[in-house]
Formats: sequence, structure tokens, C-alpha cells
Amino acid sequence: MSNFDYFGNRNILNVFEKGDSFGEALVSLEMQIPHEVISLTNSSVIWIKYKSLCKSQNYQKILNNF
Repeated sequence: MSNFDYFGNRNILNVFEKGDSFGEALVSLEMQIPHEVISLTNSSVIWIKYKSLCKSQNYQKILNNF
């Protein structure tokens, strides 16, 4: 996972291994922060809209599971 700074420099934030997940730290931010994720193998992506998540009766349980 990487992002770009004001000057266009790429900052590598993390390298993930098989079975890792990411995004849980960003799930409750209400501002959009652009990130780039590059996968070297087939990967799955689950998109969860924060507004839908926080309306869930299981909100806290879902966050704890992340």
C-alpha cells in the first residue's frame, strides 16, 4: 500500500502477506485519503461503506473483528 505526497513522491506504507487485511485503521475516517494498492497475485477486495457499517446493529462487533 502506498500513497503520494504533495511533491508526487510515492511513500510505501506497508507490504502485506497472504491472509493479511488492511483498511481497518481508515474505516472510521470521514475524509477521503487516496491510497494505491498493488497486488502481485489474485486478490479479493471487500468494499464496506462506513455509513452503512455504522448503521448496523452489529457495528461494535464488526469493528472488534477487524
